[in-house]
Amino acid sequence: MQRDPYLNEHLLFSRDEYVAAHSLIMSREKAERFVDETFSEAPPEAEGLPSHLGEDTLDLLSLVSDACAERVRQINGDSDEAARFRREAFRNRLGI
Repeated sequence: MQRDPYLNEHLLFSRDEYVAAHSLIMSREKAERFVDETFSEAPPEAEGLPSHLGEDTLDLLSLVSDACAERVRQINGDSDEAARFRREAFRNRLGI
């Protein structure tokens, strides 16, 4: 399926959700620093683009909570089944 061009994922996730997502692959301290440097605002070059987050970032966010997973599913335009498969495949890839 196709991503929804009207969803702005920068506004859909909180700083805490970004930190929780990145804490899955780095220390919380590093995750906080990374998020503050990277996700404080949408980059200017993202203006008018349907998405500026990479697939790995979205996949990390999908592992934070069911609510985050649903928002990622909407951004990606996936069916429920495809989103579950993608989430599990990414979890397996990370070994968590």
